[in-house]
Amino acid sequence: MEFKDMNISSETLLELTRHGIVTPTNIQKEVIIDAIKGHDVQAQSETGSGKTIAFAIPMIEKFERGKGIQGLVLAPTRELARQITDEFHKFSKGKKIYVLPVYGGASIGAQIRELHRTDIVVGTPGRILDLLKRNELKLANIKVIVLDEADRMLDMGFVNDIERIFRSVPKKPQTMFFSATYPPEIRDIAKKYLVNPKKVSVASTIEKGKLLQYYCDVRQSDKFSVLLHFLKKETSETCLVFCKTKRMTDSLSKNLYKQGIKAKALNGDMSQGQRDRVVDEFKSGRINILVATDVAARGIHIENISHVYNYDLPDTPETYTHRIGRTARAGKLGSSISIVCDFDHENFGRIMRVRGNEIKKITLESYEKIPFKNESGGSGGFQKKRFGDRNREGRNDRGPRREGEGAPRRFGGGSSGGDRPRSGGFSGQRSFGRRPTRGEGSQR
Repeated sequence: MEFKDMNISSETLLELTRHGIVTPTNIQKEVIIDAIKGHDVQAQSETGSGKTIAFAIPMIEKFERGKGIQGLVLAPTRELARQITDEFHKFSKGKKIYVLPVYGGASIGAQIRELHRTDIVVGTPGRILDLLKRNELKLANIKVIVLDEADRMLDMGFVNDIERIFRSVPKKPQTMFFSATYPPEIRDIAKKYLVNPKKVSVASTIEKGKLLQYYCDVRQSDKFSVLLHFLKKETSETCLVFCKTKRMTDSLSKNLYKQGIKAKALNGDMSQGQRDRVVDEFKSGRINILVATDVAARGIHIENISHVYNYDLPDTPETYTHRIGRTARAGKLGSSISIVCDFDHENFGRIMRVRGNEIKKITLESYEKIPFKNESGGSGGFQKKRFGDRNREGRNDRGPRREGEGAPRRFGGGSSGGDRPRSGGFSGQRSFGRRPTRGEGSQR
């Protein structure tokens, strides 16, 4: 099946063809035809599956220019809101549909001035609620609502905001939910707002054997040294390094830069202009290491990421899946490495119970001990404790943040826990070594 077989207008087909898009992905095949017919949709698919086009094309086809705000897309982060808007712009030119992104960190006045000529609003829940409170955003003509990355909305504490937004729509619109996972809270909202939905589940877009997953068990004081060892020794084109806190992304990127690694931080404390500049540098190759929180990295579409490093372990297996899904795309080989210390064992145990057979252990043989300096105002020296506050980045626009938890030293039970046999070292090609002892060149 091709897009021309989907009852799509000639104007939209022309824009798809101009961008070299002829054959739909699995999620697009499953969703577009039913969505154009007006069915509610409950879709489960990972990032990179093509879901934006799956809901964008039906909305473009159903709407007319100048009939008020007819579509609303909710996204967890400003980066994702901008990415979705860019996709709409590509394919809506033929029908002249006007799409407006709204999110915190940008001028609300400028956004308000654009609303009168807008057909589709793409935004974060916090900013959309602000516009509703000011009575600037009118939802009387809404025909379609899309909730994108619903599970991430839950993680960021947006569930109550989502319900308030849905209750603000006077008439039942066509509703589409897209999520990589469906935890109970999201299933409850789906039951409340979806009517006889078309249920779609699409398998991972990563080819079997293309994504190599590893972990190494290290002391907390050695985390930075081990990461630096990997970044210098591995052939890495572009890498994502994930941290739990905004403060850690800043300190880690500065420490890496001082060691000759072209790295920059990406986090929610940066202005939109700063974030855009960093992403542009990463995409263009001026820097090849991006140190980010989960929230800041969400919605950034970057091809050819060779490695994903979990410097701080994620809280859930679902977040781990989101992270590693950034690499090994389009049939290319990719690797993920988790640097696990005592604070991470509880979280890593949960991951191992789900994916333990896929994650192999690396035994390190030799690496140089490098000091990690607290760039946020603390003392220098080696890492002696978990750095920075343990707050997650939390809600993107506003609202409370959640505290992390400490972790015991034992991995998860069952056959999936414990050490994994080596497979010839990382990528099956090289072995790693032990940290040198005193007198063998380590810096003390």
